[in-house]
Amino acid sequence: MRLITHTDFDGVVCAVLISSCEEVDDIIFLDPATIQKRKMKITDNDILSDLPYHPKCGLWFDHHLSSKLKEGEKFEGEWAPKKSAARVVYDYYENSYLEKYKEMVEWADKIDSGEITKEEALLPAGWRLLSETLESDAEKKVDDAYRRKVIEWLKVGEGVEGILGKEEVKKRAEAALLDLQDYFGKVKEFGRMEGSVAYLDIRGMEKFPHGNNYLIYLAFPNAKVSMKVYDDRTDKEIVNVSVGQNAFNRISKVNIGALMKEYGGGGHPVVGGTHLKRIDADGKIKEILGRLKE
Repeated sequence: MRLITHTDFDGVVCAVLISSCEEVDDIIFLDPATIQKRKMKITDNDILSDLPYHPKCGLWFDHHLSSKLKEGEKFEGEWAPKKSAARVVYDYYENSYLEKYKEMVEWADKIDSGEITKEEALLPAGWRLLSETLESDAEKKVDDAYRRKVIEWLKVGEGVEGILGKEEVKKRAEAALLDLQDYFGKVKEFGRMEGSVAYLDIRGMEKFPHGNNYLIYLAFPNAKVSMKVYDDRTDKEIVNVSVGQNAFNRISKVNIGALMKEYGGGGHPVVGGTHLKRIDADGKIKEILGRLKE
């Protein structure tokens, strides 16, 4: 079967677990919008993990509230509102063979639910650092090839420190740490407060560091929520919006995932995102920002 999973750490961990239990011939990495907009042909030979549901797939695993199907809709696989899609997969198979991945799944829970410390956000180590190496400035096919290597290393029992010691991973980790420092500085320079919202609009800025979703709250600790607007890497006609509650001070009442679903995206109560057509992005961005301020 073909496994189609998300590009992030949760998606990679899902791939390790699923390919340990199913006959997987190929692994494809996609973002949620590709599935939502039906940009890829899906068949019953496909397994989807950490991505929205597609009615043609053979197996589906997810945990995003915005992806929950209507009561009575049937499918093969599992949806559950757990901390990570990896946790959904791990519990679904109940396979003693997967117990060796227990620590890895716990970190998928921690990272995907945003339950990390300020120190882990700015100076990650171990599993957190490995998660930061999965995306770089390289072409997608290069990052995809790297993700497949990480999956295989994890499957053959390489410990996280052993993987981080590999030359290719070490270079990515060093670059990721420098990128985080650069991003933190750029967020403080270009970000601003809009009411209770930490707002960062980096459209048109080339080679802006990747960073992570937590650093904006270190730069603007009084923010209840954050909103990041940026150009899509592959489609010039698309603008991406990422929104989240302050990971270190969750006092916002806004259901982020539900709000993003209204604009064609999705997510969880505390974090989510969407993709907007550039032609009408400004108006919708203003609307979203206004609703986050409420």
